[in-house]
Amino acid sequence: MKYFYFIFVLVVVILVGGGLFLIVNQQGTGQVLSSNISDTNNVRPSKNVFSYISDRDGNQEVYLHNIDSKQVQRVTTTSVNEFDPVLGLNATKLAFFSEEDGFFGIWIYSLESYEKKLLSITKTTPQKIKFSPDGLLLAYIESDDENRELYILNTRNGSKERAGSYVSDFSWGSNSLAIVYTQNLFTNILKTEMQVRTIAENGELEDPKTIFVGGVAPVFIDNNDRIHFIDVNGENISVASTSLRGEDYLEDFQIKIEPKDGILYQLLKHPSEKSLILTISSNEQLIEVIYLHIDEKYAIPLNESMSSVIWNNNGEITYTTQDDNGSRQIWIKESFESLSTQLTKEFNNWF
Repeated sequence: MKYFYFIFVLVVVILVGGGLFLIVNQQGTGQVLSSNISDTNNVRPSKNVFSYISDRDGNQEVYLHNIDSKQVQRVTTTSVNEFDPVLGLNATKLAFFSEEDGFFGIWIYSLESYEKKLLSITKTTPQKIKFSPDGLLLAYIESDDENRELYILNTRNGSKERAGSYVSDFSWGSNSLAIVYTQNLFTNILKTEMQVRTIAENGELEDPKTIFVGGVAPVFIDNNDRIHFIDVNGENISVASTSLRGEDYLEDFQIKIEPKDGILYQLLKHPSEKSLILTISSNEQLIEVIYLHIDEKYAIPLNESMSSVIWNNNGEITYTTQDDNGSRQIWIKESFESLSTQLTKEFNNWF
């Protein structure tokens, strides 16, 4: 009988040791690390779901909020800070960053399987993460004092490729096969180059192509047929567009705002309509928010005192303001002319 127990213990040791060996080796080959969390009260995929950060539990954690059902889910439960959450267009995947001891993690969470994956780790501060429309790829910027590099990350296997340097802003094409971004090695805004990189059928990035100089804040509209952007070459800024090849330039309309160096212009695209929000910032401080309608060619300032602003997947304007206690609260507008509804009432909440 003692031989039976000896053999049993030996088999268990071999199986456990083999499992540990596989785990260690998978982590060393670029595979993502994953974990499952409880599916109790989890928010399901919906256009009415949005993500945000809150410090209500003592540090920065990721939350999901269903606007219709008022259901709120805490996605992360850690002792470190998470930041910059963003949902994919179909709201089945959520991406966010984490920070611990000078290292930053890029994570993805599934609203369908409730699985979290650590895709990559970097020592350079990550910013502005965006899903490709098909949800397969993530693009984001790694920023330090000297450079801002654009990376593309595969959500399935964690493979990562640098797409551009000195990048300020970027946007995915609607078929996930192109990415447009701005590049500027200088402080002169007029020297900003708009570049496009397409993705070949084998997944490789084609060489970059400069399609415009003096254009900022590019976004794809009309199923990749046109790239809209802010032209800063004139006395006032203009909303303009060009083709993917940099041809057929069209000026839609001017906005009576003088272009200046050191100012960050960003266009936010409505998820389904030809509407844009233009945000104008300086030193990460939001100066002005303007609603733009491309077809009807008008611009209307949004007068709310906003700290940050996004479109949610349902096409509603979601933003934060500071309350009387100095904490940021989240508000929502169904359209630019509608009244706002307050969604959070205490603690700090932001995107």
